Amino acid sequence: MGVSETRARMRKFLKRAARCCAAVCLLAPAMAMAQISASSTRVDDDSSVGMMDVLAADGLLQEPPTPVAQPETPPATMVTVHGLVLNAASGEPLPRALVKVDSVGAIGALTDGEGKFEIAGVPTGTQTFEVVKPGFGGKGEVGSYVIPDAHTVEVAEEMRELKFSLRPLNAVYGQVTLSTGEAGVAIGLVLLRKTIDTGHASWTEAERRQTSPEGEFRFSGLEDGTYALMTEPAFDNDRAAAPDCNGQAPAEMAGYAAMFYGGATNVAGAAQIVLAGGQASQTNLVLSLTLFHEVKVTPLNVPTGEQWQFQSSLINPGGVASEYPLREDGKTHVLCGYLPNGNYTVMTTASTNEPMEPNKPLSQQEHKPKAVAGMIEFSMENHAEMRLRLPLSNEVSTPIRIRYEPGPPKPLPTTSGNSNDDELEALGDPEPLALTAMRADGVGSRGEGQWSAEWVDNELYEMETMAPGSYWLQGSPGRPGVCLGTVSAGGQSLAHTPWTVGAAGTGTGIDVVLRTDCAKLKLKAPASATADAPGEDQSLYFYAVPEFDSIGEANEGVLQRVGNSSQDLVDLTPGTYRVFVFDSPHPLEYRTAGELDRLAGEGQEVTLEPGGSATLVLEMPGR
Repeated sequence: MGVSETRARMRKFLKRAARCCAAVCLLAPAMAMAQISASSTRVDDDSSVGMMDVLAADGLLQEPPTPVAQPETPPATMVTVHGLVLNAASGEPLPRALVKVDSVGAIGALTDGEGKFEIAGVPTGTQTFEVVKPGFGGKGEVGSYVIPDAHTVEVAEEMRELKFSLRPLNAVYGQVTLSTGEAGVAIGLVLLRKTIDTGHASWTEAERRQTSPEGEFRFSGLEDGTYALMTEPAFDNDRAAAPDCNGQAPAEMAGYAAMFYGGATNVAGAAQIVLAGGQASQTNLVLSLTLFHEVKVTPLNVPTGEQWQFQSSLINPGGVASEYPLREDGKTHVLCGYLPNGNYTVMTTASTNEPMEPNKPLSQQEHKPKAVAGMIEFSMENHAEMRLRLPLSNEVSTPIRIRYEPGPPKPLPTTSGNSNDDELEALGDPEPLALTAMRADGVGSRGEGQWSAEWVDNELYEMETMAPGSYWLQGSPGRPGVCLGTVSAGGQSLAHTPWTVGAAGTGTGIDVVLRTDCAKLKLKAPASATADAPGEDQSLYFYAVPEFDSIGEANEGVLQRVGNSSQDLVDLTPGTYRVFVFDSPHPLEYRTAGELDRLAGEGQEVTLEPGGSATLVLEMPGR
């Protein structure tokens, strides 16, 4: 067949197809009706039949898909929900609280003067109710946003009245006055809250404020708890800030030292502010004028090169990072600042990472950075100025030795059957342990915070040079099938005794036992909590606390009637656990000696044998 003949047939086909498409567009409704009617129906129009034959021959006409019958969804039954909102602190009705149903769009109602509400048009089934009122707390906070108080409710016809409660929030307010009698203007304030972290009580920064032109301040929207309040250092100049360290800066200048409410210079001696039930606590502070002295620290043996990263900190005698700022010269790394009388430690570390070697698995790379460190202690007692020299030398780390009992773990597969096999094989086994250190007497979220152990090889970790002081250790295994055994230093368990770092920035070597005979525990909600009955769902907050020495976190979670009514805990260290159940979040200070004695007689004990498993049906709170 020639090219011209082919083109001619193509043009003829396109014209026929165009005519057919136009005809089909006009005849489609009639054709559909013809297919639905009796099969004996005949189309006598030869032209339309011919077009259908052409379309079928050219593959442009296909049988319509057979419709699939969709199950009919019965319409939801709408009901009217009644309820009451109470003040959790006083038990009195709470008026003007907004109760809304999240899963039904924007329906809701405000409580009346007796705290009662009525919401019509609520579908039966599982619904989420939220209760909101300014000045009252929800489930938690994210920044300045309070997560509303949410309730899962099984809605049914003729259900009983719902009953919700909201906790009133608290406030701390007061005034800062200078010893001169003037108002303390633009004085920085830090509010700390006592929290439970990995079984220990610690202080966490909650919020920062500055005093008003009248020297006043207010922290509002505070949850129930224990707080401490401190002032930031301020200088007696126009900016209330430390001057730059240069030849024109004075050797001494007046200012106001950091101070805690109660007159203490550290958090251990601060007056504790206990808030509950919508309390507003007045905390006035008087600051005394004092002299700040210039200090300059010059590091020696400084490594050269832009790849070196320097970090310095000023530490008070309690081992906590100080609020007094240090300025650093970016080229020479000389440090300078202004400090009141007292004892201090300056610590400087510098590290660099060597470039990766090409075509070499990560597990075989020399990935521990080279590091130098230096530390110097000094006393600033009525010195107009102080000049210090800080020698830097190769960093000395504390070894962390790891062994497995009763034997090493099974090797993990290096491939997973996907396109990332080569990458997974290069990474090799995961690090066997994550180990961190947290100051035993420090303040969280300020200064250095936490330190993490560094991986040297599959069996050796090292803790970098650290500031002198006491630390709590917390750890967790890094691979499945492994659980945490004993952790000790010098033969002393570190479960309830802090690890001590000396003046050289190191401590006694740490020994870690990882076990490969881990156990399993299934926790189940009681039958009374899983009954399919109308009303609010009850959440059970459980905490499985080891009764043996452990630096691991307690296993915790939530069981609900609507959702997870059971939970499997795996890779548990064999031993006896005490399982507590509460109807609201209740973090436990289980690693502080004597604290669990307050819960004597509460909780359920369960013993897990090596490699074994057990099931525990939880008891309802308060029984």
